[in-house]
Amino acid sequence: MKALICLGLFLLLSNQNSADPADISLDWKPVSPSYLWNKIAFKEEYGKVSLFDSVVYSPGKLFYQAQNENNENQIIRIDLISGEKKIFPFPEGKIIGWSFHNRGLLILTKKKLSFYDPESMVKIREVPSSIQSNNFRDILVLSDVLHSFQNKKVFTYDLQTGNKLDEKDFPHDAVQRVVRIDENTLALYSSYWGNKLKLINSKTYAFIKEITIPTNHRSLFKLVYTEKERFLVLDPLTQNFSEWMEFGGVIVGVSDGLEIVTSPAAARFSPIENFIEYKLEITAKEDIPETVIHFLLPRENTYSQEVSEERYSKASEVSRDAFGNRILALSVPALKKGQVFSHSPYEAKLKRFKISFALDNLELEVKDLEVPDSLLQYTRDYSLLKFTDEIVIGKRNQILGDSTKLKDVLKNTIVYVSSIPYKAGAFSSAPIVIEKNNGGCTEHSYVTMAFLRSIGIPSRLVWNYLPTESSDRIFLNHKFVEAWLPKYGWIPLEPLAPPFQKPGSTSARHVIFAGLEKVSLKEIAGGDRLFNLSPADLPQAKKMLLRFDIIKSGVGEILEKDMLKIKSVPKINGTETVIP
Repeated sequence: MKALICLGLFLLLSNQNSADPADISLDWKPVSPSYLWNKIAFKEEYGKVSLFDSVVYSPGKLFYQAQNENNENQIIRIDLISGEKKIFPFPEGKIIGWSFHNRGLLILTKKKLSFYDPESMVKIREVPSSIQSNNFRDILVLSDVLHSFQNKKVFTYDLQTGNKLDEKDFPHDAVQRVVRIDENTLALYSSYWGNKLKLINSKTYAFIKEITIPTNHRSLFKLVYTEKERFLVLDPLTQNFSEWMEFGGVIVGVSDGLEIVTSPAAARFSPIENFIEYKLEITAKEDIPETVIHFLLPRENTYSQEVSEERYSKASEVSRDAFGNRILALSVPALKKGQVFSHSPYEAKLKRFKISFALDNLELEVKDLEVPDSLLQYTRDYSLLKFTDEIVIGKRNQILGDSTKLKDVLKNTIVYVSSIPYKAGAFSSAPIVIEKNNGGCTEHSYVTMAFLRSIGIPSRLVWNYLPTESSDRIFLNHKFVEAWLPKYGWIPLEPLAPPFQKPGSTSARHVIFAGLEKVSLKEIAGGDRLFNLSPADLPQAKKMLLRFDIIKSGVGEILEKDMLKIKSVPKINGTETVIP
């Protein structure tokens, strides 16, 4: 029968050296949602709501049109602060358009435009309308003129008389919803476009830009824009009540733990929290003297990851290497043949975010980049980069062209690297990867680092594990690159996970373990692994069987590899999957 040895005592503190001085600390501030969305429950007894009808927003209030069980029209008003719901019968006929203007609710029915007090829902006045159609359309007031959008036409009407003023072509196809952003900007939505919105000029109808709201696209029929410069999705059909804001060129969810930094501009959002526990088991095949096992610990308090509630084994000691990575050294007692040593040397709570740095205002030229002495090691060449090779130089010059600004160099680099087809199974140097035009995540990283380091931009290999939120273990080894920028610190360049081609942004919520000048840690022998015997004790490896797991528990509501379509997640995951 095997003897079992366990150590179970923990210390809450450890003796650690100071963190990497190149890690710039950002002052993250939480951004709260405008309203408490858990109060906005929409019950079936309020009536049937059509998928295609819009919702009207006034500060602090929502208005839905619905039909009761007798198919009678009614308006439901919801107070967004108190959650109070009130139902108003509406016997005036079918609503074919409505909007909010000058503290009043405008309701268009066939041949009539009516103005209502939104508090009492008492009609204030009405004017005749020449609109004959019964089809629903969006109506908006711009420059005190009523605009009606239908098919590929825009009709304008005098608010005082209801008389038609003009009729214009609307040069956008398949539009199903028009939302007022401000006096000069409109947002167009169509279910044919997925969850994308097109912003246009409200006077010329010229296209401005496209944005994506990462939510159920059907619920965007119930989209509004508020005085707080927020998008609200208010759909009782999908029970999607959420809030979004534009920050740094992306749309982020305010209701999912959003935190921002204003200088430099950055947002992190949609956090997931987990408890992790390291579990080690050693089975002695022969008598083994006392040994030391080294473990790599998660990096604490990065731009996308917070580590808290750490507990360390009493039999362990934590130190940092030259790059700021944390190594836990666990002393294992001598074992007799057949004995099993089982131990949990480390526990912690992880909070991981999606991250987006806004680089649009980064006007720094590459030639003006001042690299601190402590970061010069991250600009050096080595055998897997070979950035002086003519293949690397030629491709770099082709991709970067005349780019002189840091933001353009980073953008052009990640666009090219993300275009390299993913193919696992090799660790070829950057020139070979460029030539064969495929590679794993480590090889994508070599090319990125070769481009950046060759022109003096500090970059490092980030050793992390991909998120598999439905699993109770962390096991998918992955790599991407971080570049260092003044005031920003280290920012991600992740070409294999959404949004793929945006430097400074990733939705993958990696579990970050180390930042590396090259590709391995000398404190952990054997290369690409999170633990091993200390270098001095490696000769004892043949005398034992080692098993190491990182157990994950806590929040895990989605399986990221399905939702994010991360290119480097294998179709079949083995127990010791390593993704090069």
